[in-house]
Amino acid sequence: MEDEPPLLDHDRITRAAEAMISNHGKDALAEADRRVQTMRSAGCVAAAANWGHVCDIIQVRIGS
Repeated sequence: MEDEPPLLDHDRITRAAEAMISNHGKDALAEADRRVQTMRSAGCVAAAANWGHVCDIIQVRIGS
């Protein structure tokens, strides 16, 4: 994919995970994982990795 954005730093990943939890509650992990799959399907490897890191933090914060 052209001009794909870089991986985000830990603070931005953490803020994204917190926002997902705030917006989606117990469904935050499923929603974040859906975004990982969407980005992979679109060929956006770095964006999928970012969302994968968001998933990791959500799992730590609320469990799976």
